[in-house]
Formats: sequence, structure tokens, C-alpha cells
Amino acid sequence: MKVPILDLVRQYQSIKPEMDAAILRVVASGRFILGPEVEALEQEVAAFCGVKHAIAVASGTDALLLSLRVLGIGPGDAVLVPSFTFFATAGIVHNVGATPVFCDIDPKTFNLDPASVRRILAEHNGAGRACGTWHVARGKAEEGAAASRTASSTRHTPQTKSGFFHRLCATRHRLQIKAIIPVHLYGQMADMDELMEIAAEHKLAVVEDAAQAIGAQYSSRAEHVARSPWPGGNARSSAENAIPPQATSHAPHASSLEPRTPNPELRTGFPQATRHMPQAIKAGTIGHLGCFSFFPTKNLGAYGDAGMIVTNDDALAERVRILRVHGSKPKYYHKLIGYNSRLDALQAAILRTKLPHLSRWTAARQRIADRYDRLLSGIDGIETPYRAPDRTHIFHQYTIRVAGGRRDALQKSLKEKEIGTEVYYPLPLHLQECFQNLGTRQGSLPESERASHDVLSLPMFPEMKDEEQDTVVEAIRTFKQ
Repeated sequence: MKVPILDLVRQYQSIKPEMDAAILRVVASGRFILGPEVEALEQEVAAFCGVKHAIAVASGTDALLLSLRVLGIGPGDAVLVPSFTFFATAGIVHNVGATPVFCDIDPKTFNLDPASVRRILAEHNGAGRACGTWHVARGKAEEGAAASRTASSTRHTPQTKSGFFHRLCATRHRLQIKAIIPVHLYGQMADMDELMEIAAEHKLAVVEDAAQAIGAQYSSRAEHVARSPWPGGNARSSAENAIPPQATSHAPHASSLEPRTPNPELRTGFPQATRHMPQAIKAGTIGHLGCFSFFPTKNLGAYGDAGMIVTNDDALAERVRILRVHGSKPKYYHKLIGYNSRLDALQAAILRTKLPHLSRWTAARQRIADRYDRLLSGIDGIETPYRAPDRTHIFHQYTIRVAGGRRDALQKSLKEKEIGTEVYYPLPLHLQECFQNLGTRQGSLPESERASHDVLSLPMFPEMKDEEQDTVVEAIRTFKQ
């Protein structure tokens, strides 16, 4: 039996009348860029996530890029990012003129490891004391500085034995670590309490890359969420956050909270967290800004590129809105040099049609993941996905580890049986050719490197049939290298 890794045609067929009507509505309106459809989508995503502001942009990559721009990050700055992630996370750091600094991952969740972040910051501070050239950013980024910075890259000399920061120190280059970008990989959130604590200690901004994790939840201690030390953001209202779309074996222990609003797809309005009950908070809403991708293959996917930035900070939201339309406000009067990152109304209408189905689709993914866990249990050399007890997992991907260097052989065997798989990602970012001028080397981030050799994503989509899943598991069970 042929089993695709994803089948978007089945999804379309399941909601075809709604989708066709939405598309025709936009065509008949004559409004194709921004406009009422986009504004309605922004309101609905803000309600779904439990935030004050959602700003639609042209792609998930643009969401990250504009987020760094509004924070004033540019040449001379550095941003901490995981090495094991999609390229855009680090590419946008370079494209605003800053320098990505790669950190290792937690081998269980594949997400940014707070211990690695602390080691990098300690090395940074040690290098600063050694040569006197380091000045870590403290305080508010100025909007004027953001406007004047260009997307030029910086020059670096070849790597020395002293390590990344000491090498830069030798060149008298000044880097200021300004931000952290945790990525919620495969649909499970990073350790946000620890990362927010680190950010508060070092006065760093936090931009959540939630491209793969819309609707995923985290039982936060909540004290970090309400504090925005940079750049002076508003305190978040705990009552604006939401519980998981479905309480499963993956859910944090907050499912006893009941929604105050009748719409089960836009669950907002929950009581304040207490010291006895951690607050369940959705991906993208803990950091200063959260970024989503609506690429067609995402859990909530458009029929082309689309993205969204969410925040509870009024000033940041306003700057994002200005930057996405060439920096103009009002029209033809330009406060900043911005971008053309406007969302098409057609994509907004498609996403609005899909959003009410997202919780049901997430529940289906979780059911399929539970079934994979049971069926793959006990197969030698196969490690199923880890679920942290304080988080939900929405399974954008169901990613196994294949031990003993057999991953590529298993993938080849499955391909011969017409079973779709994918490796996300075969080479960590610190080893990519385009970043070799940063002086990173093989062995510097061992968990990222090990993951790139082991991971394999299996077919996962809400409409997947049990017999298709049985076919996948049987092919894995009978695999012989």
C-alpha cells in the first residue's frame, strides 16, 4: 500500500464546500491584499492564542525577520538560536545584519537546551572579561536605530583555537547578545520557563519560533510571562490564555479549567494561575513576540505562503504593522524603511475556514501518535517521540530516532515500499557551508549532530487511516539491514 507522508487533498475534500465558498467570497469582493479578511483572521488568531495582537505577514520567515527588526537587532548584535532547526531561524538573523550564535538541543525534545544557552553566555562573558571588548545589551532598543541599520553582513577572520567568542575578540569585533529564538520543533514547546529566566537575567528579548507549533501548550510557572523587561512591554493578562485543544496523555495538567466562552475552537478567558495550578499557555505567547508559519504543510496551512506575529506589547505590534507596509503610516508617509510583507486576502480566507477545524485535526494527530507509540513499542533500535509532562505535543511531525546508524537504510527501504518519510534536518546549521565563517566545527554541538543522523519523520496527517499506519509500522518492524 502506498502511504504519503502528507495528503492535503484529503483535507481539502473534507471541507470542500466551506473552502470553495471562502475563495469565491474573496474573488467576488475585489479586495485581494490585507483588508477585512486579513483583519478578521488577525482577530481570530489572537483569540485562539490568547493574545492582544496578531499581525498577519507574508510568510513565517518574514514573521521572524520583522520581529528582529522591531527589536532593533542588527549589525554588531548576536542572537542565540538552536542549530537543529529549519534554516530560516538563523538565516533571518544574518539578513538583519546580526550574527547567529548556535546552541545545542535537548536530546529528548529536540528543542533549545537551556544548559547550552547558559554555557554560551558564560563563554561570552568570559571572553568579554579577557579582552575588554564585550558589551552585552542592557535595556530598550531605539526605533531610530532600527531604521538606520542595514542588512549588511560582518567580516570575520579565520577560526582560532580560542573558540568562537575569543576569535571575535581577537578581531576587535564587538558583539552584543540581544535575543534568544527558541524553536518549538515538531509541535512541542521548548523549556520556556528556564529560557525566560535566562533572558531576564541577561536582559535578552525572546522571539518564539512557533512555526510548527500553533496550538501547542505549556504549563508555565507564569511569573516570567507577565514580565517584559525589554523593550518595556505590557504585562500579559493571564485570563487571555487558553487550555489545550484536547486533554490527552500529552497534555499538561490544566485540563480541569473550563472555558468561559462557548466557542470550543477559540477557548479564552481562563482564571488566573496560582502557585498550586500552573497556567497552560499557548505557543508564541510567552516570549516578547511569537512567530507562526502557515506554509501549506503546517498544521494550519494556507494555499501559499503566509505568516503571523503575535504579541501582548502594544508598541511592538504597532511597529510590526508599520514595517510590513514599507514602513509607512499613514499611507505614503514613511517612518521606517520597511518591507512588502502584506498577507493576501485569499490566504486569510483559507486560514479562517481552516481555523475552526484545527483543534479537531490536532486531536486526530494526537490519536495517530498514540497509536504509533503502541505499535512501535518494543521494536529494537526505534525510539518514539518524548513528551515532556508539562507540555502538549501537536505532532506537526511524528519523528522517531533510528539507532545504530541505520536511519538512511530504513528510509531507503520505506521508499522502496512507497512509504513517504522525511529527514528534518540532515545537517545542523552550525555545519552548513554558509555559516563556516563563524568558526563552528564538527563536534561542537554533539546533540544537534547526533539528531541529524538519527531522526526520521513518518507519515502524519489527520486523515491518515489505520490500515495505512499499520503498513508503515509493519515495514519498520520487518526491516533488516
